[in-house]
Amino acid sequence: MRLFEIPSYTRMVAMEQDRTVYRAWLQHQYGRRWRKRAGAEALLPFTMAPFGLSVDEALALPRLQQEAADARAAAEQDRIEEAAAREEQRLLDAEERAAAAKVRHRSPAPRRPEGGRRVHCHARRPAEASPLDGPR
Repeated sequence: MRLFEIPSYTRMVAMEQDRTVYRAWLQHQYGRRWRKRAGAEALLPFTMAPFGLSVDEALALPRLQQEAADARAAAEQDRIEEAAAREEQRLLDAEERAAAAKVRHRSPAPRRPEGGRRVHCHARRPAEASPLDGPR
């Protein structure tokens, strides 16, 4: 016998007994109009019975779906944070490359003569003495 997608007759009978007990509990909890007063999650075992789910499995479905949604949201948040960190690192690398290129393209600093003293650009060299300086 194959009823409600369950191949075992004993398992199917046990599941039907669980649903009967659950129905009696709902009637006790919500009164005469228990089908109208009970929420959708409370009635889920009766909806999922044709798919072979027990009362406990059917009542666990909303919690499992919420946990899966939370896990997906956490994974998405991690992905967003990793992408932001990669973008920040990319910008830092670009700034470093730009600074390095700027340093490479800058003209080299003027070299000091052998003595290590600075030479003024208008300073005269001894060989270029001015005629106004007089005889030596």
